[in-house]
Amino acid sequence: MKTSIKRIQEFYNASSQYLKEHKEDTKFKYALEKVLSRISPCFQEYQDLKEDIELEHANVDANGSVLFTHNSKGQREYQFKKEDIKKVRAELKALFTEERFEIKGHICNEVPSNVDESFLPIFQGFVITGKGEQITA
Repeated sequence: MKTSIKRIQEFYNASSQYLKEHKEDTKFKYALEKVLSRISPCFQEYQDLKEDIELEHANVDANGSVLFTHNSKGQREYQFKKEDIKKVRAELKALFTEERFEIKGHICNEVPSNVDESFLPIFQGFVITGKGEQITA
């Protein structure tokens, strides 16, 4: 399925929380772990795309060298003009919600009853289809 890094991050957070709270081996746990193992490349791809956007809009000196600044934590960051900061933010926001990442789900037809109801929409497409799952004890 094609999805956004926003949905992938939500899935990662919800899955991690569920797995931390429920240690028992189940088909559902297996499905979560299987999909979690498949999403790491998406985070790296997102970071690479984010870096490309920032580099594209970064300030350069007269020689064309990229200019950097340091944030409050001492980490090096690209330096931007005010109007370019707005462009970077808009492009990053679009990238965050763009459905460009291909994830192969692992659908589990038995959803344990201990799955928080708020997680169900997050898990749809990754480990549940959203219709016809049997909630089990």
